[in-house]
Amino acid sequence: MDDIAPAYSDRCRRCFMRNEVCICDLIPVIHNETPLTVLMHHREAYKTTNTARIACLALKNSAIYYRGLPEWRRNTGDPSSAGNRHKGLVDTKRQPILLTLSDKSAVLTREWLSQFNNFVQLIVPDGNWRQANKMGKREPDLKNIPWVKLPPGPPSRYFLRREHHPEGMSTLEAIARAFGIIENTKIQVELEQIFETMVTRTLSTRPPMRNSNLTIKIPISQEDGMAKTQTTSWDSNHGN
Repeated sequence: MDDIAPAYSDRCRRCFMRNEVCICDLIPVIHNETPLTVLMHHREAYKTTNTARIACLALKNSAIYYRGLPEWRRNTGDPSSAGNRHKGLVDTKRQPILLTLSDKSAVLTREWLSQFNNFVQLIVPDGNWRQANKMGKREPDLKNIPWVKLPPGPPSRYFLRREHHPEGMSTLEAIARAFGIIENTKIQVELEQIFETMVTRTLSTRPPMRNSNLTIKIPISQEDGMAKTQTTSWDSNHGN
């Protein structure tokens, strides 16, 4: 991922955040037992608001595969074509499960996982709602494996893009909640903390808008165990 967009000189080549708000030093090192495989639409690879990249930087047992590249780019030296053929997408030594919202998706719980002795591989599509929803149907290896969805939970805190689905959330939020069920809540908390940092720092690079459709409290310091916050408004449609 280091060379995925060499033209972006003002971006960290690892986390892809602006250099002045780079979060690399804050990304936790998590030795997860359950392998994570992200099936990312190739257009997400260049987006600075992509969260799956951060999840895979934190989770040491993880991999990203790209989907949707034109045929003529698959055998070039383009770094974003790496893994496009999806070799090893499904771990034959584990039970692969696909995290996706669908009528056929079972609710992911520890009781449901017990049928596989918790020995699973988590596969997560990454793209906009339309792109991610199609991956499970179009990828041959994913059609006949169990599909799961998260149980109801708190609303998404992904303020960097507009969400059009009531159950929608960022890929990193979904991965964090899934690992909270599959492994432990410590992993979930660590991932959610770096997610909050990513969102906060990204918003700090955007100009406040007087007639914003988004108002949130951003933590700015910690004193005596209490977080000090400032209330600021942003236009959630503003690009970064």
